[in-house]
Amino acid sequence: MKDIDTLETAFEADLRAALQRAVKGRSPMLFSSGDRERSGGRKLQARAERLMELRRSYSTDPLEQSAAARYMYACLRWRHIHNNAAEAAVVVARELLKELEAHAT
Repeated sequence: MKDIDTLETAFEADLRAALQRAVKGRSPMLFSSGDRERSGGRKLQARAERLMELRRSYSTDPLEQSAAARYMYACLRWRHIHNNAAEAAVVVARELLKELEAHAT
């Protein structure tokens, strides 16, 4: 369980840094799972999916929503509500940062 916590902490730190870039308009495809293999969004999504799998495997509290799950939900919002609009990444990133900050306190 401790290993999952370590992985989640590292993921959340990387996610926060990526969100800060997106809020500044420097990462408009953060929520995209596009075909670009080196895409930051794609890498974060792969890590988020893996963390969510680990959480299910080790039966962590199902009511606690991890940063990985919050990020994946934000990706879905960006795709389906904002229709993959690059300019909407700023809005979605700002909303997710607020969620993460509220969850941290």
